[in-house]
Amino acid sequence: MKIQLAYKFTGENESETKKLLEEISNILKEKGHEVYCPVLNPNRPIEKKDLFFDALKRIEGADALLVLVKSKEKSEGMLMEIGHALANGTKLILVINNNIKNTHLRDCLLYTSDAADEL
Repeated sequence: MKIQLAYKFTGENESETKKLLEEISNILKEKGHEVYCPVLNPNRPIEKKDLFFDALKRIEGADALLVLVKSKEKSEGMLMEIGHALANGTKLILVINNNIKNTHLRDCLLYTSDAADEL
């Protein structure tokens, strides 16, 4: 399965976020999935706008969008990626911090996995 990762990056600790995304990506690859994560792609577009539209285009070619939610703070880019995936019929998988209770994301996604509290 081709899986793309969506996550909040702006305002997050960059090295911790990249480390977590690498771990998730490696686990999925070990299970036989093809994984794309924009921030881990060394050939990604440099300009923020170009990076965002590249991510949207790649969602169209993915079988699933894995949405990583670490905090209750909203990410406009991630929410737009979710909307684009829904509009294109891409499956959505939610990995969310156990402490996040006030969200409607659980209601609209195909599969939800409550992640560890330290996520």
